Amino acid sequence: FGYDVGCGSRWTFGVIGTCFKVTTSNKSADEIVSRIEKFLQDYRNDLENMPKEEYLGKVIGLAKSKLLMNDSLEEECSSFWDKIIERTYNWEENLEDAIQLRGLTKADVIEAYEKYFLPMHGGTANKRRRLVIQVIGVNEGPASDNRPVMSPDIVPAFIDDTVKSVHESSRYQTWGKLFS
Repeated sequence: FGYDVGCGSRWTFGVIGTCFKVTTSNKSADEIVSRIEKFLQDYRNDLENMPKEEYLGKVIGLAKSKLLMNDSLEEECSSFWDKIIERTYNWEENLEDAIQLRGLTKADVIEAYEKYFLPMHGGTANKRRRLVIQVIGVNEGPASDNRPVMSPDIVPAFIDDTVKSVHESSRYQTWGKLFS
């Protein structure tokens, strides 16, 4: 297809998120965003149609991964430092997560998926927030479609206007905590 795709999850200062990273030289950034949106819509149907045995296998696999021992002292230390930096101090978080998975139903997963991954469900907007960062190369071709063309002397004003727009659209709310 001419592109490389990666997906992962994040938990940063109390904000949980899913990251998609796509590198391509033959698809435009807008086309990639629309393909990710289509994947998210289609995957909801995959969840709905997933056989019970497959769902249980995935839950058991996740629980097992939560209960894996650290491979090294460095890995364990890093995990503890992450909890200190985040100020959560929950040293037994993985064990607690694995215990919570016992009661997680497929209906629970679908409900959360609809609420946090889909932009709309049942005609109402969901709680999902989306940040799209597009790095568009300088070469010519489909991957460079919609690349903004601007004089270098207006870049600072453009960045200031964009930041102001983001602040206004979020009603000047902040997420997480700022520590001094």
